Amino acid sequence: MDFTTEIEVDVPVEAAFAYYCDQSSIGEWIPGGRIKEFSAVTPPPKQRGSRFRMVYRCMGVSFSCILELAALEHCRVSIKRLVEGDYKDYEQQFHFRSIDAGHTHIHLQVKVIFKWGWLGALTIWMMGPLVLSDLQGGLRRFKAGAERRFAQAVATASTAPAAAAAH
Repeated sequence: MDFTTEIEVDVPVEAAFAYYCDQSSIGEWIPGGRIKEFSAVTPPPKQRGSRFRMVYRCMGVSFSCILELAALEHCRVSIKRLVEGDYKDYEQQFHFRSIDAGHTHIHLQVKVIFKWGWLGALTIWMMGPLVLSDLQGGLRRFKAGAERRFAQAVATASTAPAAAAAH
C-alpha cells in the first residue's frame, strides 16, 4: 500500500535538507504515535549506504526492519529501502523542492507490503488511516523543528556582528 503526504516548510530548501540530514534531529520529528524507534545502525554522516533500524507498533503488534539509504541527492531526494525485517517490502521517499528562496515543499511517500499474503493486505488496509496520520504528524513536527532551527540560526547570525563590534 502506498501512503503519500506533503507539507510546505517556511525555510530555504538548504535549511530543510540540512535539518533532515542531521541525525540528532530525527528524535524531534520522526518518532510519533506508533514509531517506537528510528535509530542509525551506521555512524553519521547520513550518506548513501547508511542503515537505520525502525520499530513500528500498531494495533498491538510490533514490526521492525533495517532500512538502507539507497539514494541521497543534496536538496532533492532521500530514498530508504528495506534490507531485512518484518515487511515484504518497505520504501520511504522524501522529495524536497524549493518553492522560492524561503519556502520548501516536501513530498513524502511510503510503500508498505506485509509478508502475509491476503492477511497482510488486510492488515495494512486496516492500519492505513493510522499510518497516514503518523506520517502527517511527522511532517508537521519536521516543519516546526526546521523552522525553529532556521529562526535560531538567523537570530544568532544577526547578533554575531553586533557582539563582535562590542568587543
